[in-house]
Amino acid sequence: MTIHPLAFALLLASAFSAHAQTPAPPAPIYAIDYGDPITDAQAAKVMDAATALARKNGWRVVITVLDSAGRTKVLQRLDNAQFGSLEVSAGKAYTAVAYRRSSRWYAQQVAAGSIGYMSVPGALPLAGGVAIIVDNKIIGSIGVSGASSDQDEQVALEGANALRAP
Repeated sequence: MTIHPLAFALLLASAFSAHAQTPAPPAPIYAIDYGDPITDAQAAKVMDAATALARKNGWRVVITVLDSAGRTKVLQRLDNAQFGSLEVSAGKAYTAVAYRRSSRWYAQQVAAGSIGYMSVPGALPLAGGVAIIVDNKIIGSIGVSGASSDQDEQVALEGANALRAP
């Protein structure tokens, strides 16, 4: 039995195509160092930006800002936000500051089948937790819970970006 040259070419092309679609390995651990803890004024600016976006969109969320040691700096539960989101927002923020990765990164790893990431102590694999970085140092993190994960992350990014230089 012989294979037609065109069939062989298609088979070969599909093999290379499948290989090219293999997901990339996880990114290396961030090389960003921890800085001094977020100040009261910085935390207030982060919280103001985050709550403004959540209120503008009618998202009833809980927002937690942690310092660079993973301790609560400020927490706000918007009107009618579910109380279960208190712990979830803190868990998302803790994930971001403790492991220097967004909580979305963990969610993506678990969704891709790397379930071992579900057993990382304190890591919550749900989008909505991001590090707060100033002068290339992690000074804290923000976690948001109560809307969809994508909306939670939007609010968190809005808060974290409030300290970026214009």
